[in-house]
Amino acid sequence: MNFEFGTPKLPRPMRVAVITTFPAPYRIPLLNRLNTLAGIALTVLVVWSRHPTPDSALAELHVPYQSFSAHTMYLRDRHGDRVGLMTSPGLWGHLNRVKYDAIVALGWTMPNTLLARLNGALRHTPTILWDESIPHPPGKIKKTLLPLLRRYFGSFDGYLAASSWCREYMIAMGAAPERVVVFPQVADNYFFTQQAERWRASREEIKQSMGIRTRRVILFVGQLIPRKGVRTLLDAFHQVARQDENVSLVMVGAGVLRAELEARRAASPFAERIFIQPFAAQTELPKYYASADIFVLPSFYDTFGVVVNEAMASGLPVVTTQNVGAVANLVQDGVNGRVVAAGDVAQLAQTLTQLLEDEALRQKMGTNALARIEQWTIEDAARAFMECLTRCLASRKDFHSPSTSRSV
Repeated sequence: MNFEFGTPKLPRPMRVAVITTFPAPYRIPLLNRLNTLAGIALTVLVVWSRHPTPDSALAELHVPYQSFSAHTMYLRDRHGDRVGLMTSPGLWGHLNRVKYDAIVALGWTMPNTLLARLNGALRHTPTILWDESIPHPPGKIKKTLLPLLRRYFGSFDGYLAASSWCREYMIAMGAAPERVVVFPQVADNYFFTQQAERWRASREEIKQSMGIRTRRVILFVGQLIPRKGVRTLLDAFHQVARQDENVSLVMVGAGVLRAELEARRAASPFAERIFIQPFAAQTELPKYYASADIFVLPSFYDTFGVVVNEAMASGLPVVTTQNVGAVANLVQDGVNGRVVAAGDVAQLAQTLTQLLEDEALRQKMGTNALARIEQWTIEDAARAFMECLTRCLASRKDFHSPSTSRSV
């Protein structure tokens, strides 16, 4: 698909570096698409705790990349989840040796983003912040540092916001509104739609292979960690299961709560209807979406939650919380899903029960979910990426020429 929009006509391809930790599988199709844009010469700088990066781990990334070893400091966030902050001295040396026209750094809290911003300032290289954060109450340390953080936030040349809530957050943190572009947090919609349709023909066989004997299935996909609200989901399922003997819960993922959830399942009177599956690769997820009737993401905080995209592309109604970034642009309460209060077991159970009892409503919401996600695509993200870059480089003499319509 091509887009036409007014941007400065550029005399040569822009050399752009994207700094990221090991890219999540759902990001790889997006990076591959950005690498095909006319006017872009992309390099991905991968920072992670092991070096070198095995080529097999990035086999699907069709973009020139370099990997850098990192020193990692681990902290606990306010939900008790472990967060790794990586710093790579080798990255600084690379940015000094290679001249890029623009640097895009993922994650404002990452030390390497600060490193990239400092390097950009010293070498007069436009630096763009790519982030997913959404408004949330600041902790004590953040409150104290807020004036300094706002100066830091406001220093970037451009901003790529994963959602409209993220855009609001960036502006509140000091970003100039005219520099912030909504850069949709996307999944490969076509892949999930096509694969879910393919697997749906084998829905009963898939359920049988997992040992599921019920007619309806509630699905969760994600990390089994406190922030994701998996304890809330298991508690809510117990309430649902007491009223409905024909529903099962499937949880797909890995994380620190797995052993606890397994123990709770073993002690549950509904153990035969609770299925905790291991982490699944992107290629394996469609069969789970195809076997489900409702998708649930009950997070206490999720900057976006791209599994929502995947579920919607698979034609499922989504039940999630008001603390999930995808709600800003994708989930409309009562239209293609339901939005509940995080941690409210009774409300989640009641909502799930209502949807389970109304097949026509589930089907309508699933259809609406698919229609909405078709308007939130990799192509939309590609257009936003180019728009942000050309805004940043418009004033550069070597890139400046009269504005014209450009095809992406």
